[in-house]
Amino acid sequence: MAKITIMNLFITSFSLLFFKKVISTKYVIYGLSALLLTLILFQSLRYSVKVDEDKANNMLLTYAVSSMSAYETVKPESSTIFGDNVFRLFYAIGYKTHITSEKPVDPLLPFVTKPIFTNTYTGMYPFYKDFGYKGIIIFSIFLGLIYGYIFRKSQKNDPYYLILYAYFCYVILMQYVADIFFTNLAGIIKFMILLYLPFSADKYKILKKNP
Repeated sequence: MAKITIMNLFITSFSLLFFKKVISTKYVIYGLSALLLTLILFQSLRYSVKVDEDKANNMLLTYAVSSMSAYETVKPESSTIFGDNVFRLFYAIGYKTHITSEKPVDPLLPFVTKPIFTNTYTGMYPFYKDFGYKGIIIFSIFLGLIYGYIFRKSQKNDPYYLILYAYFCYVILMQYVADIFFTNLAGIIKFMILLYLPFSADKYKILKKNP
């Protein structure tokens, strides 16, 4: 969790600096490359002292290709209940409020070793597992419209959407590894609300300025 939080903060910060033209594309690439190598190094050191050597072999290879190989093991439309991955948030709310007895799926997906030990399945996993190929098409268009809208608003120098799009850059980049949007939808909604509070206070003059 700490590794994900650090990566999120790093990518969001670099994206915001890039959009504000404080740094160039070259430095963004340098920074992301340094972050990736650092995380791989820490992961390798952790595995070398905690788990067997088979799981510690070639961490760079694991990060590069494990998600695609794991995705090939997923069976389309194999979810036990309707949309239990895509609509996990709603099942979680229903379960917490005792509206339904169905437990939400675990956000930590099962590990596979085909051929590399991993539990990341690319961002297409929830769509493909719940609804097959049509799920990939429908929800890819849905996410594209959301990201496109936020991007267009950020291009107008709206500070709220500028920060929000910088945050979503992490979500977009991580699609190669795993789904971040639907799996962490509750956290994303909370972030959007908390981010909006200072802007709404200024917009609606909630906080009065001292004379």
